[in-house]
Amino acid sequence: MSTLIVYYSHTGTTHEIVEILRSNLSCDIERISLRHPLPPRGWRLYLLGGYQSIFRRRPPLNPLGKDPSLYDTVILGFPVWAGHLPSPMRSLLSSGTIHHRRCAIFCSYAGNPGKALEEGVRLLEHHENRVVSIAGFREEMPSEDREQAILSWAETFR
Repeated sequence: MSTLIVYYSHTGTTHEIVEILRSNLSCDIERISLRHPLPPRGWRLYLLGGYQSIFRRRPPLNPLGKDPSLYDTVILGFPVWAGHLPSPMRSLLSSGTIHHRRCAIFCSYAGNPGKALEEGVRLLEHHENRVVSIAGFREEMPSEDREQAILSWAETFR
């Protein structure tokens, strides 16, 4: 069974989770990128990113290098922004690029996952995807505990 991980990571936390999954699953990865990148850090990033997420903006993305329709399973990963799905992931999921796939979805979060996972699942199901597993990983978890939690979650959709 072929697997693709499609993810957005601005600060690198979600990317770390993807690398753990990649090293333990036989899969390809694809990182989402914005056509007009957000500021790399600071108050402007949080203001703009939070605004886009809360108001459900869908900024334009660069094209994906890999076609999700060629994979049996698509794993989607993203950080939580202001308790919501980050705008780059909302753009992708709203586009219908991923449709009729078996999907697993995860988020990384600092405070709490808010509505981010629920929003992601709703958009995936709107395009007739079957969501088989959902997880949230707290950023502050000790690395050994987090890695074990990630690997345990991966077993739920193998």
